[in-house]
Amino acid sequence: MEANKTIPYAFKEGRGVRARTLYDLNDEPICVYFIKTGWQVSPATYHVIIEWGDMEQTDYLYLDTNQILEKFGFDITTEEVPHSVLTYRQDIIDLPNDQQLGHLVRTQANLV
Repeated sequence: MEANKTIPYAFKEGRGVRARTLYDLNDEPICVYFIKTGWQVSPATYHVIIEWGDMEQTDYLYLDTNQILEKFGFDITTEEVPHSVLTYRQDIIDLPNDQQLGHLVRTQANLV
């Protein structure tokens, strides 16, 4: 596909998803991103993007939770504390009451 052509599908923007990240203590790779797939399979599967700084290279893996634990020694099924929560402009518009908005954020963070 040429770079100046668009993909011939109709899209709408969805709600964002949080990427879990690991940073190597030895400088390489510079970052590993774990993005949960949209497929409801068990065990859960993730898109794994590995960024290397030396060659400006990116590698892609498709791994389940067990494979991530085996390859990276990282149990992705645990929630790190604290972690980010995505709040959207539309949420703020729809819930102008601070108490309701706070409840939404606490719910998203699994704090209620």
